[in-house]
Amino acid sequence: GILCLLYRLIMSDVPEHPAALSKDGKERKDSGDYSPYLKSQAHLLQPTEDNPLPTAVPPPTSALAGTLGARHVLCFIGLPERGKPFLAHRMSEYLSFFHGASVKRFDLTQYAAATGAPAGSEENADAVLRDLKAFMSSSPAAGRNMDACSGKMRTSSLSEPSLSDAVDEVEPVVVAQDSMRQQAVDSGRVALIYATDTFASFGELWSGTSKERRRWAYDKLQEDQSLPIELIFIEVIIRPDAGRNLVNANIRSKAAAQGKPQPSVMEVKRIHQRITEYARSYTTLQDDGSEDDIAFVKLIDYGKRVIVNRMHGYLRMRLVQFLSTIHTTPHVIYLSRHGQSEYNVLAKIGGNPPLSPAGEEYARRLGEWVPKHVWLKDGKLVKARLWTSSLQRTILTAMHIPHPLIPAADFDEEEEAGSAAAASAAAAWKKNERKQNVWEQTAPRVHRSLDEIFAGEYEGYRYEEIKAKDAGEASLRKLDKLGYRYPRGESYFDILARLDPLVH
Repeated sequence: GILCLLYRLIMSDVPEHPAALSKDGKERKDSGDYSPYLKSQAHLLQPTEDNPLPTAVPPPTSALAGTLGARHVLCFIGLPERGKPFLAHRMSEYLSFFHGASVKRFDLTQYAAATGAPAGSEENADAVLRDLKAFMSSSPAAGRNMDACSGKMRTSSLSEPSLSDAVDEVEPVVVAQDSMRQQAVDSGRVALIYATDTFASFGELWSGTSKERRRWAYDKLQEDQSLPIELIFIEVIIRPDAGRNLVNANIRSKAAAQGKPQPSVMEVKRIHQRITEYARSYTTLQDDGSEDDIAFVKLIDYGKRVIVNRMHGYLRMRLVQFLSTIHTTPHVIYLSRHGQSEYNVLAKIGGNPPLSPAGEEYARRLGEWVPKHVWLKDGKLVKARLWTSSLQRTILTAMHIPHPLIPAADFDEEEEAGSAAAASAAAAWKKNERKQNVWEQTAPRVHRSLDEIFAGEYEGYRYEEIKAKDAGEASLRKLDKLGYRYPRGESYFDILARLDPLVH
């Protein structure tokens, strides 16, 4: 989806983000030099003659501030073939990339296979809980930060403190707080619990398939008061009126993702029969008041309707917003760089220059290529949209892409499982089509959030000129491209912050 594409686009020439996922989708371990602040700020945290008692940790960047100190467990529940592993994977990418959270996924199916114990046994549940607590209680960011920033930790004197010892008296209280007080210090942690084989994992205590199992999970996490963890259940529901088509699409997508041949009609029918049997024993989240003390989200038809309970706070509302826009329907997204600009020829950065002759030629060829490759899918005409940044080099690159008005009847459309936002947009287009009965293909839309990084004082400079003017700034950028912010300009973290709303 667009999230993965934005991730690869931005991260293609910067160091790995410590909380991101590896290319194979597995959790990437923290690197040894991880710290909760930007590398380009490290020198500001060292004692100097003018500032012998520097700030230990600077304020977090906007891209890392959303989950500081928060520990959440998100448990995905629902009937089989609802795309829960897919949603968990996308959620982990979103939280790690846009909010800097440490995220780990816990697959109940794999735990059951690893222990070899019977399904639903306490041994399986204890294995999950043990790893869950180990992940939640670890604090590599805070520990390494103290070593990197503060030098040796001070200890207060047992004798009566003098005014000059005030810092010594206060500092241990700041640095030795327990996890109950670490509300905005170390990076947040989010655990995602789901099952790749929902049928086999029905009886697991962490599966959340009944009121009793959900209550057990809630109480189990509440037992350890020294490690506050918030549990949120996310139930994925597909209503019967749209269910069979959406479930069939999920079955086909799952087989394709696993490299398996597409299931036959009889195989799909057998899966639906198993789902019907599963539903007889499954208990949905209750709205009779018996589970009102538990935080949960009911995601109905992938965001067409969303029911929330006890979802207060920054992170929780971001989760709801993201869930309301995500869906399992595959979409093809084409990314293109702008054609060569006049600043590219001069090796200058930033600015708002027009295209060079070579860039104009690229724009012409792109305009010829798009109708042949983007507008057609398996030989059938499909609707397409066109987004550009507000910079003229991108607008001019898309200048030759045609925008014909095409009769709506010419499109071979199938009902798609879309998000609430997509459904609203589709409804608006359909309303317009009823009036005009046409669709403007690749209608251009300008988004300032897609603009290139703003280099501030160094807009229009070449990198060699920046190095000649201020070698220190050049070295800081080389040290940490991801976190470095141009003077009066932007960093890549700032770009993540302005791209976040666009993903929704």
